Amino acid sequence: MNLNDFIRTFSVYDNSKIIFLGLGNNYRGDDGAGLYFLKKLKSSGAFKDSIYIEAGINPENYITQILELAPSILIFIDSAKWGGEPGNIKLFRSSETGGLSVSTHSYSLKILEEYFLQFNHIDFYYVGIQPFTTLSVKGLSAYVAGGIDKFFQSYEKVS
Repeated sequence: MNLNDFIRTFSVYDNSKIIFLGLGNNYRGDDGAGLYFLKKLKSSGAFKDSIYIEAGINPENYITQILELAPSILIFIDSAKWGGEPGNIKLFRSSETGGLSVSTHSYSLKILEEYFLQFNHIDFYYVGIQPFTTLSVKGLSAYVAGGIDKFFQSYEKVS
């Protein structure tokens, strides 16, 4: 998967109704991958009318803002142990996340989904970035930073 594939997947949605929620902790190695991915995605300009939220380790702090924005789709972006090689990126539908270990947020994200669905119909997706390490170190491993950079390499901005 690369950014071009990612764009095609979400082209059925109104860009202004897409929220990208970056998760992670920059002081736990590759747990910061979701935040790095979010910044790269925003700077790519691919979804210029979408909403970008850097939630860090507290996605629950953005519940009111997300409800007020009434998105059609909410895409969680985080490091996730799904059995890939470190730095691999995979897109999951909410229904496919049963065996997925999403950094430190796996339990609370499902609760958030259930809560949001009480108010609006929202589609949920997860961008899972396979970590190399989530030890207490600042910065991403070369595997994960390289995997994310590669994801964005093939994209050409269209004016």
